[in-house]
Parts: sequence; C-alpha cells; structure tokens
Amino acid sequence: MLISQLIEKNSYGVEELSGDTLKKYGYELTEKTIDSLYKNINFEFITEKKEKKLVTVREKYGFNIVKLENNNFTLEEDFLESLKDKTFKTFLLDLLNYSIMAYDVIYKKENFYEGFILYEKYSRKDVIRVLNWEKNEVAQGIAGYKVNEKLGNCPVFITYHGDEQIYDHGFLSRSEFKWMSKARRRLTSPDMTVIKNQKIRMPLFVKKSDDEGIEFFYMGDLTPKEDGMKEMRIKDKKGKYVSVVGIECRLNRDVEDEMYRYLMEE
Repeated sequence: MLISQLIEKNSYGVEELSGDTLKKYGYELTEKTIDSLYKNINFEFITEKKEKKLVTVREKYGFNIVKLENNNFTLEEDFLESLKDKTFKTFLLDLLNYSIMAYDVIYKKENFYEGFILYEKYSRKDVIRVLNWEKNEVAQGIAGYKVNEKLGNCPVFITYHGDEQIYDHGFLSRSEFKWMSKARRRLTSPDMTVIKNQKIRMPLFVKKSDDEGIEFFYMGDLTPKEDGMKEMRIKDKKGKYVSVVGIECRLNRDVEDEMYRYLMEE
C-alpha cells in the first residue's frame, strides 16, 4: 500500500497510511509497526554476509527506497531513478497490485488478529517480520519458540508429528494446548519468568509434519493457564534426563473442527 501510494503521488503521511489501514483492515498501526515497515522496505530486516559478517541487505548493496521525515514518507532519489525504467515500473506495479489483491482474497476481519489470519500459513521469517522484530533470525536460533522481551512477544512453533519427538506437545482440547520449553529450563529461567508473568503475546503456529515444508498454520494466541507451568524432566536424544518446563495454555479461539481433525490425524 505504501509503495503504491508513493509511486502515484510521491508522498504519503503516517496519519493517512494509518487511517487507510484502519479503514480497510481494522488494524491500528503502532509506532513499532511503522518503524518495522520503514526498515523492511529499506531492506534492513533481511541480512546477508559481507566480509564474513552478517549485515543488512541495505548496508551491503546500498539500497535506499523510502525516507521517513516529520511523519511523512517519500521516495529516495535512488528509487525514483529506478522508476524511470518503464519495464521495471510496469513489473513493480503489477507485483504490488497482485500482492494487495491476493491478500484481500484471504483476508476476513473475523479471522484477523493483530497481523495474522487464522489458519493461513507463515514461515518463521514471516512471523517475526509481522511481529516487528528488528532483523531476521536463522530458524535454528528460534527453534520452537523465542521470547522478544523488548517487543513483548514470543512466537511458538510446533511440528505436531515430528520425527524423533522428545517433547510432549499437543492439543488438550479445541481450546487448550500444551507445549514444552527448550531443554535445561526451569521456572526461574529468564524466558520462563517472562511467560509466567503473562505480559507477553504468544501466537501459536503449528504444522502437521516436516513434510509440509517451512510454513506453519496460525492457530491463534496462547495464554498460560493459572498454575499451568510445571518443571519436569525428560530424556533427550542421547538418553540423558534434562529439565524442561511444561506449559498448559488456553487459545483465544477454539480450533475449527476441520483443522483440528487434520492436525490430530497421523
């Protein structure tokens, strides 16, 4: 929406963008989302290696797409120069129009919750981008979950029928879900303390098996049940006992029957 409007009329105020987004999608843009939007469009979210160090793509290639000054977006000179190429501009506008149209097809206000659409698929990269994380992170660094205390969120990723499953994850009912922390965690561990205090958003993403690729279905947001966090010990892949925290949660929406049956079937 932002790029389309900037190509059409050269400037687009934050207030105008916020109003258009609220009117069309019922979504209120926060300062953190505006900051994330600016960084994403300028290729500051994704990283690549340069001289053996991870740097932003903007830093590596010198991309400058939009400016944000005095709560107003404008296009950078570099990008305005690129738009003089008619073929580039035609393909870009086609991509932008298709992206908006494709999103509008799947968007339903009743299934939209703070950036995610219920039962649509998202990769880890998609998720942390929507949650306004500053930079992309490798999948191994996130694994099953990761707390971002600064932004107040912790996405949870579960493979329901994973190979060599050592963790006890799963639905207790259509409205309740249990999962486990990473190994060597206790109730006093920093990430568990944040979750226990319930001052953090925990969107749940589930895929049936690794055969489904890197994307997960958004299932709703989790809230730990009162007294729903307990320390326990399980055997790791080497047969050694390690401490974990089991977490029983409620979902903000009951899982629809068709999706529930699909994920439960092996």
